[in-house]
Amino acid sequence: MSTSPSMECTVEPAGEYHFTFNYDQPASFGDREPAEESWINDLRRYPRDWDNIPGPDWHLVKQRYTEDEWLASVQRYKEWRESDDKRPFQG
Repeated sequence: MSTSPSMECTVEPAGEYHFTFNYDQPASFGDREPAEESWINDLRRYPRDWDNIPGPDWHLVKQRYTEDEWLASVQRYKEWRESDDKRPFQG
């Protein structure tokens, strides 16, 4: 799979700058790729609307969950974080 940068910043000589973000392909981290669950837990911790989750070609959330399943999982995660439960999240 070819990869593209996840973000490019262009700085003009006059100091003007522009950002371009690539939401269609996963970021590449070379030989230190994050664990699959890291992608999922990141979106549990910082949820966004289903339509703003990249994919479905590459993002694990859209590969593993329907929208309703995902919303339920995010809610369970929120409730777990607000509880005193010290066990690892299992939802």
